[in-house]
Formats: sequence, C-alpha cells, structure tokens
Amino acid sequence: MITFLGLGSNLGNREENIINAIELLKEKLVVEKQSLMHETEPVGYTYQNKFINAVIRCRTEISANELLNFCQSVETKLGRTRTIPNGPRTIDIDILLYENQIIKEPNLVIPHPKLEERNFVLNPFFDIEPNAIHPVLNKSISALRKELRVKELWTKLLELLGDNPLREGLKNTPRRVAAMYSELFCGYDLKSKPKITVFPNGSDNVTYNQLIIDEGTFCSFCEHHCLPFFGKYWFGYIPHKEGNILGLSKVARIVRFHSARLQVQERLVGEIIDDVWSAISKSNVEPKGMALVLKAKHLCKCIRGVRQDGEMTTIELRGLLKEDQKTRQEFFSFVHN
Repeated sequence: MITFLGLGSNLGNREENIINAIELLKEKLVVEKQSLMHETEPVGYTYQNKFINAVIRCRTEISANELLNFCQSVETKLGRTRTIPNGPRTIDIDILLYENQIIKEPNLVIPHPKLEERNFVLNPFFDIEPNAIHPVLNKSISALRKELRVKELWTKLLELLGDNPLREGLKNTPRRVAAMYSELFCGYDLKSKPKITVFPNGSDNVTYNQLIIDEGTFCSFCEHHCLPFFGKYWFGYIPHKEGNILGLSKVARIVRFHSARLQVQERLVGEIIDDVWSAISKSNVEPKGMALVLKAKHLCKCIRGVRQDGEMTTIELRGLLKEDQKTRQEFFSFVHN
C-alpha cells in the first residue's frame, strides 16, 4: 500500500524531530520519497512558534487503522503531548492519503480533512508527488495547490477593493472563483489538451472531397483586461482524397482548449487552425483547404471604456479556401446564412 504522511514540529529542534520521526517510522514503513522541509506559519492557534513541515511517501503492508496507531506511538516516543487543539507539539504525524481509499470513521478520516486548504501540507506534498490525486475531489495536488493560491489572492483582492471577505455573501467566493478558474483556464494545462484523432480518407469505403462545415460557440478571456469575449465559430475544410479526415467533434474540443486561457481573438483563430491543420497533415498530405471564422462580443468594449456594443470577426483561410474565389464564396454563403 502507498501512503503519504505529513509531519510537523514547532518545539525544540524542529528539523531533528522530523528526522527522528522518519527513522522511527521505518520500523514498519519503507520511505520512498521525502520532501524538503518547509517553515510555515501556525494555523488555528497562532500564538506559538513557526512550524517545520514535510511530507513523505511510504510503502507499507499494515492497514490504515494500524498505521494510525503506529504513527501515534511514534509521536508519544518523541514526547508529543496533547494540551490544546492545534497547539505546540514536538511532532505531529498525519495520514494524508492511503492508496485511493476513502475512510470515514470516528477516529480516522482519509483523505485528511482540509488537506486542500493547507499550504503547509500542499507545498511539501507538491515537492514529491504533484500528480497524486485526491480521491474525493478527484484533483491533483498540483491543481489543489494552485486553487488555494488563487483563493488566497482573491481574498486579498476583496480586501483591497474595500469589501469584507468574511461577510456571509463573500466568505465562500474566493473558493468558488478558484474552482471556476481551474475550469475556465484549463488551456494552460497541456495534459488536458484533447487529442485530435484523424482517419485515412476512404477507410469507411467513402472518399470525402467536398467542403465540410461545422459551427459552434466559444468563450475566452481578453488578455488585456481579463474580461470575457464570446460568440460563434464556423469551421470548414476540404479533405484530400489521399489524406486524413477528422471527426468534427474534435474541432469543438480544440476550440475550447485554446479558448481556455487569456487570449486575443486574432491569435486564437490562428492557433486553432494551426493545430487542426497539423493533425490532418500527419501523413504528409495536407488538406486541400481550411477556414475558420470567429465572431465575438468583447465585454472589455461593452462595459468599460467606450461602452459600445458590437462584435469582432477574425478569419483564417488556407489552401483552396483562400485561393479559389468560388470555394471561398461557398463557405461564406453558409456563414452569412
């Protein structure tokens, strides 16, 4: 079984306490990774010394309950006494994760409660296993760490704007915004980039050589003012009879991926076309033509500055759709209708 333990100390020689705890834990655990030691501010009861915190990854054959008892016995050997909640301690050992198990018992909760709200856990955890998944939230340690940082920044921003982030209507707003940003700006995470699957033209006994058109909606954020711009897209391409074809659902996915970060519309249209063109051309046979039109309303124009309604259109044309007037007119007659 793989388990992750969090260690903390703020009494005596803090680093030495953690080193000694790890040595004692080796009696029943194989320690595979150890984070750096992080000095952190106390949480909850703040009138005490700063902590040193670390996280270790271990392999063990004992059960989660046996592990809890063993960790508490190590704490006792190193002089841990429990006087006040979150008070000073020579050593604290918490079970953060135990495989992907979810345990809720009177004396044991795994994943550790509020793991996602504690920098003193997430930062050392990130040192050794940024891609470990929280089995309840289904998010990586890296993502949880980023969300917590965004939450803290939004709390400070609300204060700077003159509001009280602790009032009823706002107390959960920074957390909600952080979770929302993870969704809206997932385009920064290259691991979330959709794979553009293509198929040899004619593989289904039908050879496609006509203009194929798709349309949909998109939403992105202007990089100048961090306000949304949103609207419709129209995509069209002409497959080469000896090249590849793609499922049009992939277009919607790649539009969403490139839209999910701070953008300018002029760059966005080119990035989408570049990606799709490259995927279809994998066999070194390029499509005969491709086009993309983005038409969007920009809130940075509508609600600030000139405060004028209106839409911006950007167009990228390649191959026959750029060079042949008749083909181009066929595409744009669909867009205009």
